[in-house]
Amino acid sequence: MTITEAEEFFRRYDGHAFHMGREEPAMYREFIRMEISDSAKEQWRQEIIDGYIKRIKNGDIVPMTKFGLINTVSSLVGKTFDIIKNMKNNKNDTISLLLDTISETRIPDKREKIYIMERITEN
Repeated sequence: MTITEAEEFFRRYDGHAFHMGREEPAMYREFIRMEISDSAKEQWRQEIIDGYIKRIKNGDIVPMTKFGLINTVSSLVGKTFDIIKNMKNNKNDTISLLLDTISETRIPDKREKIYIMERITEN
């Protein structure tokens, strides 16, 4: 596994070791053997978060449907909070940026607003 492959693998699972190990155990063992620095993983996490925040700002989302919350503002907020939990640095700054982005985003669907508030309060 190259460092590029390791980064792609990490990003595919938003850096969640549990999901990497459960879904692709052989790849996860290779990833662990690479002993990638915490600072590199922190950088990748921040880049993933920056991408999610950019999608929220740009409205690169779909409306909430009866089939779930995939690619809605609330799902991106949830994914971002899940990544923040694993960060070691800049947590408060990242949370502030996310909250500012949410407050600037027009969310007409009341159900989605409720889901977002739930994600914020549980975190």
